[in-house]
Amino acid sequence: MENANATNLSLFFTDENSDFIIADDINGPALAVVVGLEFLISLVINIGVLLATFAQPSSLKKPSTIFLSFLVGANLIMTLFFMPFTIISAAAGEWIFGSTYSQKTAVCTFVGFMFSLSVGFSAHTFALISFDRFLFIVKPLMYIKYMNQRLALVIIA
Repeated sequence: MENANATNLSLFFTDENSDFIIADDINGPALAVVVGLEFLISLVINIGVLLATFAQPSSLKKPSTIFLSFLVGANLIMTLFFMPFTIISAAAGEWIFGSTYSQKTAVCTFVGFMFSLSVGFSAHTFALISFDRFLFIVKPLMYIKYMNQRLALVIIA
């Protein structure tokens, strides 16, 4: 552990000479508990919102509901593809996904990609929700004329 400053950039030491162990100044079990609670809460709330949304099919025609559903989807990507890896590796004190350096790096890269993807989706969706609300409040006649389910789906894509 020659370079303690590496923890500013990463949870784990990831040079080829390390074993992907957690940095000394991070309490792995405590991190696993906190992220585990966040995982459970996120899973329950996001699935609850999706179920409530799909229980009312007429609400799926509203652009704001389409944007909200996409945001929930981005949160579920984070919850399902990032948090479990973080919880398990923090509890174990090392990155255990893969037996060789290249396998560990590949899985770590995939998890990082999924994290970046979900953050990008969330930011994109927040911008769209802001634009949707702006049009609804500032230009209500334009909103009624142009904003519909089809346009919302095109904008999301």
